[in-house]
Amino acid sequence: MICIFHRTDYDGKCAGAIVKHRFPDIRLYGMDYADKFDIEKIEPNEEVIMVDFTLGKPGEMLALAKRCGTFTWIDHHKTCKGVEEELIAHNSLLEPLGIRQVSINPNDPEGKDPTSRISACEMTWQYFYPERSMPYAVWLLGRYDVWDKSNEETWVNYILPFQYGMRLVHGHPEDQKFWKPYFITDEQSGLIHKTLIAGNAALDYDNNLSERIAKSLWFPIEFMGYKFQAINRSHGNTHSAKSIWDPENYDAIMYFCKGPDTWRITMFTNKEGIDLFPLAKEMGGGGHSQACGFTTEKIIETLPQLIEFNI
Repeated sequence: MICIFHRTDYDGKCAGAIVKHRFPDIRLYGMDYADKFDIEKIEPNEEVIMVDFTLGKPGEMLALAKRCGTFTWIDHHKTCKGVEEELIAHNSLLEPLGIRQVSINPNDPEGKDPTSRISACEMTWQYFYPERSMPYAVWLLGRYDVWDKSNEETWVNYILPFQYGMRLVHGHPEDQKFWKPYFITDEQSGLIHKTLIAGNAALDYDNNLSERIAKSLWFPIEFMGYKFQAINRSHGNTHSAKSIWDPENYDAIMYFCKGPDTWRITMFTNKEGIDLFPLAKEMGGGGHSQACGFTTEKIIETLPQLIEFNI
């Protein structure tokens, strides 16, 4: 039995940790979108659980569905719906168990209202522990991942600092000594309070660093009809670029960086009416409407303007 989880953010880590908590003997396989998937890690007819992730290269999900036995797949990215339809169209018997859902509101299927959106860790908890109330820590991590700023006070005082407090620790799903105390938390838990205090300090540092990086490195580009403020760094979002974000003159923020094998492009916006997902999908990537990305081995062909601007 193996769990494939998104290894680079706390929605994926938490979802993976929930699966590990439910099935202590399960093997874990962390994936990111730039990683090459090794199907040989999956034993023939092995039970597979995939959380907060969809394999991106053509044919990979179909090959996985054919190779494994029982396949439980929980994801909330827009990419998953099209892939699910392809699996069922190929063979109705390949329809996975689990949940593929962007929004919990049938009247808002795209999740335009942040309170309609649902994260992978929230869905994973509900799927494997339907009889138990959701831990406050899981809820906080989930609300950050779907960028639920519907209540500004809750966002500023709880959701955002809790995320940064958790980021001070690696939080690998294998580390159940770390995760188990968070799975019994409520709003009054001392562990939550301790994490919030640490998170506020980390957030102050990150705000200062991100402001200096953004102001010194950003430059304007146009890509596929949209105007971006581009920054050469990894692990950023709209919050990291708030010191330079200019929604009156630009459509979105773009971060780009070079990994061992590929370039990683991530795009973010909070501008009403902007849907970046079609751009990411066309480039072979995925994500959400206002937070998505893709990878490429040929940056000169894909985004020559990134290089030309800096020559």
